[in-house]
Amino acid sequence: MVAQFAISIVFIVSTMIVGSQLEFFRNKKLGFDKEQILVLPIQDRSVNSRYEAIKHELRQNPNILSVAAASQVPGAGEGNYYYNVEGIADGLTLPTYFIDHDFIPTLGIELAAGRSFSASFPADATGAFMINETAAKQFGWDDALGKTVDWDSGTKKGAVIGVIKDFHNQSLHEPIKPMVLQIFPEPLYVGCFVLRIAPHDIAATLAFIKDKWQAFEPQYPFQYSFLDEDFGRLYLNEERLAQIFRYSSTLAILIACLGLLGLAAFAAEQRTKEIGVRKVLGATVSQIVLLLSRDFAKLVGIAFVVATPVAYVAMSRWLQNFAYRTEISFGVFLLAGLAALGLACLTVSWQAIKAALANPVEALRYE
Repeated sequence: MVAQFAISIVFIVSTMIVGSQLEFFRNKKLGFDKEQILVLPIQDRSVNSRYEAIKHELRQNPNILSVAAASQVPGAGEGNYYYNVEGIADGLTLPTYFIDHDFIPTLGIELAAGRSFSASFPADATGAFMINETAAKQFGWDDALGKTVDWDSGTKKGAVIGVIKDFHNQSLHEPIKPMVLQIFPEPLYVGCFVLRIAPHDIAATLAFIKDKWQAFEPQYPFQYSFLDEDFGRLYLNEERLAQIFRYSSTLAILIACLGLLGLAAFAAEQRTKEIGVRKVLGATVSQIVLLLSRDFAKLVGIAFVVATPVAYVAMSRWLQNFAYRTEISFGVFLLAGLAALGLACLTVSWQAIKAALANPVEALRYE
């Protein structure tokens, strides 16, 4: 019985912590605004050279608030490229976003220093880079503006014009890495379009986008996704794990309560004469219930002591899979213990009340 309730408590704690981590995922600030962002992947590579014309067509709809093009979006993997940076002897392979001038404002990424890419500065396409805060720290740059960056052994060389605040371009399993952003060196690097759309008339907006898009990619089916949903899919394994724990907790609790019910019935039967004597001497129903429940409460207490370190170690190790994670508080264990105790008391009380209400004369005749 102790083992059954210990297992139940472990599952209850695990369910609560996995749920807490999933809630942490949903509420964690990612460093950009993922809501109402529509992603259109490019399937026909001939479209790349016409990306400016596509942007112009899409902007005709007032419900499309902003249109940008990029090599990829956050959560969709990353391209790594070779760089030489000022002050560091060895070359570095760094995650890189190839973007247009509208990408940073479309996603709502904030600047920490300097300026963003701008069509007002044509030289940005050939001699300017942006980095994130993590890159500036890793390179040891207190002031990154103006520092020299060399991409792909001289393919492009220029200065850092801006530093963006860190944003999560992968799931929260991974820490934020140093990152470089640059304007497309050529249209070949365009991998998708990123649109910020109004929250109303979404169906009509999608119909407009589909009509315009199929004029450029008529041989491919129209494909799109919402960035917030894409990020949600990064945690499908955790969602499945939470569901498994919920089912397992329910099953473990059911088995423990059934076992406890049988044990309570047996205990009540063994103490039938004692219960009869106590009732004759004036014991109330509540006192009889407390008498029979006390021993089982002790069993749940022992189960709690056994389960707590097991659950703590197991869930601490699981949380190590995430660079960003929730904290394990004692309150989780306390709630799980109280839940187990409450269920045990309810289960035992039914049998205890039945015994307490029995005719004491019949109880005294019990052999």
